[in-house]
Amino acid sequence: MNKRRSIKLLGAAGALVAVLCMTGAPLWAQTKVADSAQWNEVVKAAEKEGSVALYVTVAPGQVDAVIAAFAKAYPKIRLEAFRNSDSVVNQKIRQEISVGADGADVIFATKNNFFDELLSKNALVKPSVPALGSIKDAKYYEGVVPIASRLPILLAYNTNLVKGNPHNYTDFLKPEYDGMLGIPVVDGSPVTTGWWDFLRTTDPGYWEKLAKLKPKVYASSVPLGQAVASGEVAVAVLATPGSVGSLINNGAPIKMVAPDKVYGMELLLGTFKNSKRPNAALVLTNFLLSDEGQAAINGGGLGISIRPNVPGAMPEMTMITSDPKTETPDKLKKVVADWKTIFTN
Repeated sequence: MNKRRSIKLLGAAGALVAVLCMTGAPLWAQTKVADSAQWNEVVKAAEKEGSVALYVTVAPGQVDAVIAAFAKAYPKIRLEAFRNSDSVVNQKIRQEISVGADGADVIFATKNNFFDELLSKNALVKPSVPALGSIKDAKYYEGVVPIASRLPILLAYNTNLVKGNPHNYTDFLKPEYDGMLGIPVVDGSPVTTGWWDFLRTTDPGYWEKLAKLKPKVYASSVPLGQAVASGEVAVAVLATPGSVGSLINNGAPIKMVAPDKVYGMELLLGTFKNSKRPNAALVLTNFLLSDEGQAAINGGGLGISIRPNVPGAMPEMTMITSDPKTETPDKLKKVVADWKTIFTN
């Protein structure tokens, strides 16, 4: 074949359009990033598909920013975002794959064992998109899934209720925080569970000291950040820039600080092999890795970009990142059980 052309790929769920390049293979199967002419064909095909589904676990403010920026860049492609916790998003995708149902085209979520599960099922493809070609030393999980952002886990406190400048985990163990300290539930996400394990490993006995202060437990970093903003609690031992940064940007009396040792997470961008809208999936993947997409995700101090000089992104930070290879399901189950013994009894 010596011409680019479009064909229909027939699968069990029906006919799917995918733009092919000169070798006759879909762009996502190429080892080289698509050239501009090929990419224009992908965008045109994506516009005909008309929509794309993103399953995402980042904070609501980041999702809203991505939707707005994508609509501006690609007004003919409707972005439908399903946002929830890792556990809910993972289970929804499992169900869709098991029955071959239409659903996620792209997943943007914290690195966790679910990506290993998807890769073992050959459910994800390594995308070949222009934005990756302009990222120096682009990094991938397992050589397939691009790392699209990084988020540190920080501390947060209400500046109307806390005096001084607490800056470490032990600073939040003062008696005045009894009943006014917020923590996340241990099993809200694999990353949260890993963070709890990091906390007790780096400071043995910290869990027990924390439990004595009768902390209030929240389902995730989002309601926890909101509780700090409202004064329901004075301090939070876990705060993510995505969930708390948007509150600060809107005038909430909150300050975030980085402890001496920072635990963090990498956000992965998975493109589904059997997407019902394969071209739109590529366009969205490319957008999220581009300057515009990175600004939407990380701008306003909401994350650390994989691209340099992204306006408003957080500066680079040394951190210990969650690792699905060491934070195995069995290990995380034990962390959950140990936590419940200390914090729910």
